[in-house]
Amino acid sequence: MLAAALQAIAAFNLICSGTVRTGTLGQALPEQGGEPFSITYRIDLEGRSWCSDACETTEPLAAVAGGQIVLRERHHPAGSSVVIFTPAERRFTDTRIEGDTATLRSGTCEPAPFTGFLGRIA
Repeated sequence: MLAAALQAIAAFNLICSGTVRTGTLGQALPEQGGEPFSITYRIDLEGRSWCSDACETTEPLAAVAGGQIVLRERHHPAGSSVVIFTPAERRFTDTRIEGDTATLRSGTCEPAPFTGFLGRIA
């Protein structure tokens, strides 16, 4: 139901909260062992762009497919950065790998009215 509602709205904010865990790549990082945090994503599906929190930089939207909104999907030899929101579950994941260190953020999101973009486009 949330997925259909978000598809009908071209632009919206997501107010998300959850846990962040950092550790050595390959080690289990259970959610219950994480530190709490919150983040706000501003998403414009029609314009295919997004930003987070202070919205200093707007990024292109990676993909909308398979019931997911992929905000970022970057892979390079030194690591990767992938941010995914699944509207039907109200869940998001943000995985960053830099060298041999992994930072995992995950939690739930609630939609809110779109507050616009403030920063420059990356």
